Amino acid sequence: MAMGSRRSFASSMILNPEFSSFLPNQNHYTLKQLEDDQKILYVITQNVDGLHYKAGNKKVVEMHGTAFRVICLGCDYEIDRHEFQNILEEMNPNTTVESQDVRPDGDVEISEVRSF
Repeated sequence: MAMGSRRSFASSMILNPEFSSFLPNQNHYTLKQLEDDQKILYVITQNVDGLHYKAGNKKVVEMHGTAFRVICLGCDYEIDRHEFQNILEEMNPNTTVESQDVRPDGDVEISEVRSF
């Protein structure tokens, strides 16, 4: 596996549990209410966190994609991010990842990946 792929999978392994635990705030619920009241047709977001869906919005356009679906660009295979996380953990039980810097945008700087 290429080093870039290892770092990418490793960073997602350490970030996903925390990232997935985030909950919608009042702004998300307000947009949900506006959708229910038919005051807006769509929510267009740059966020990849899925919080609009968690709040209950149905018509969401995610301009930068989402962190909750993993799609193979070569064959269009798609898998739920939580299911993919379980596969990564099962296939790499001895993996250790060291990180010094988790950024506010959900990106992480991986300093070392072992046993991936």
